[in-house]
Amino acid sequence: VIERFGLFRELIVQAQAAGQGRAGAPQLLSEALICALIGLCHALITIPEFQWQPRAALIAASLAIVLV
Repeated sequence: VIERFGLFRELIVQAQAAGQGRAGAPQLLSEALICALIGLCHALITIPEFQWQPRAALIAASLAIVLV
């Protein structure tokens, strides 16, 4: 799994080059996105009784960390 974390950074660099990524350090943005996605999965699995917003909306909000 950890080897794949670098893929997030590479994809952010590509998105930035294409004008679709937020400005900022790709490593920082990739780590923020990874943490957001892991936290989202953790919350949805471990606190199912909470009335979360739709999953697609939560995922989109997480991706907004790195995409414009």
